[in-house]
Amino acid sequence: LQDVSTQLIRNSLIHGIESDDERQKRGKDMEALLKIDIQQENGHISYTYRDDGRGLDIEKIKQKAIRNDLIDESKVKDMKNSEIARLIFRDGFTTLDTTSKDAGRGEGMSMIKGMVSKYKGKMKFAFSKGSYFELSVNFNTQE
Repeated sequence: LQDVSTQLIRNSLIHGIESDDERQKRGKDMEALLKIDIQQENGHISYTYRDDGRGLDIEKIKQKAIRNDLIDESKVKDMKNSEIARLIFRDGFTTLDTTSKDAGRGEGMSMIKGMVSKYKGKMKFAFSKGSYFELSVNFNTQE
């Protein structure tokens, strides 16, 4: 979970947390909130990460996926928002136009998906544009 947490924090700082001006315009506290909750009970580990940043922008994800040939423009019209949002977990997907050592290569969220799969975890996420992003992972430690 350390690598998952590191990647999620990095994503929040680079993609999710707004500038002070943006946060002020949205009526948010100037201090962003990142919350990690880990619980272990009856052979299960529950991990939840949440930030109070931008959330996901479905239109931006859609346009970047089309531009980067990850989805066909003719098929995107029939996709649900939840399907489009899941594209953030595809290898090579990024919403950034530039790359750095910390972001923009499209590796982070796919790495998280891969780690969860490797350890047979179940992952779900929720978001609201302009409000938050949350990722929950559950592992059965008795398998």
